[in-house]
Amino acid sequence: PKPMCIVFEENASGGGLYVFELVEGNAAKSAVIEAGDNLVAVEGSSVVGLSFDEAMDKLMAAPPVAALTFFRGDLSDMAPPTAAASGGTAAAPSSSSSTTAELTVLAEGSPEVKITTQAGTILRNVLLENGVSLYTLWGAASNCNGAGQCGTCAVDILSSDPGSLGERTPTEEKKLRSKAPSTRLACQCLVNGGAVTLKTKP
Repeated sequence: PKPMCIVFEENASGGGLYVFELVEGNAAKSAVIEAGDNLVAVEGSSVVGLSFDEAMDKLMAAPPVAALTFFRGDLSDMAPPTAAASGGTAAAPSSSSSTTAELTVLAEGSPEVKITTQAGTILRNVLLENGVSLYTLWGAASNCNGAGQCGTCAVDILSSDPGSLGERTPTEEKKLRSKAPSTRLACQCLVNGGAVTLKTKP
């Protein structure tokens, strides 16, 4: 939640922002964020490759409780972003250079759902925007609204093209340490492109 009290600086090597400093007692202390982490997306919209002002504009426009996605490591390990046709939003494509992703969503007792979405978005946002029932009854009442704190948006990745999803974030490693490697937190999972089949409420 805002105020995050995170000091961001521009990433000279790949554009966008990285965490320069965490202010003691700030809201970010509740998440697994460290100085040096790269800001990848704000509310599902990629900021990789954007200028400092462009990335900060997205942060300023975000709601009071905003879903931020971070990448720990050298940005050169990520596929270079491309500008989406609408609005110039940077998207992180998969290793196949796809600018869209094809999601197949399975849920017990529900029909199969097919979703086509732009690469560089957050999985949770895509699922909710397309009417997918992501949460159990308890999760719907107690979820953290995509902040990575509750673990209730877990999904099981049944199959995926190479590079179609971002790597597990430190938050996922912490929350899902007792789960199978195929389990992801939808609020932390970056969709890079390609084909993905997943099951909700594993």
